[in-house]
Amino acid sequence: MTWIRRIIEEMDKEFAYFDTHIDQLFNTTDGNSKIYRIHGPSVNGFSISIGPDDRPVVKEYRDEKTFLHDVEPSNARDPYVDVINDEKEGVLKITAELPGLKRDEIKADVTEDSLSLSADAGDKRYRKEIKLPVPVDVKSSKASYVNGVLELKLRIKQTKPDAKGFRVKVE
Repeated sequence: MTWIRRIIEEMDKEFAYFDTHIDQLFNTTDGNSKIYRIHGPSVNGFSISIGPDDRPVVKEYRDEKTFLHDVEPSNARDPYVDVINDEKEGVLKITAELPGLKRDEIKADVTEDSLSLSADAGDKRYRKEIKLPVPVDVKSSKASYVNGVLELKLRIKQTKPDAKGFRVKVE
């Protein structure tokens, strides 16, 4: 057998292996396998905006559906979210696109430094965890939902400078 024939046979084996796994990926769900079939459309994209420092900011959004091994599949979408720090008004404005929902199907949980969005309505599921760029006053949170767009306004937590201060000993 010539060395070229051995290479071709080895390549044929690799392609057959690849072909088998692609078929499994799209056509089967084996009880012991971590390969899952994806149902429905996949939504992925990105947005580009100009940040406060006049530099471009690229944000990615995607479905949580995955082909990765050792990760359970999810049918939740990662909604497009925009976070704007309005220092003049002292407010953090967050806009999230969540089409096809009713107000009572949306859950927005806020901590001082994070926002967790989730929504479930039949086949419409959304999940998003956001690390907030500045600390916010949780109790002043306000939200509205109109035409598939959730708008949140979170008052930026004002840190009062310590007027008393203290003297530092110089050594």
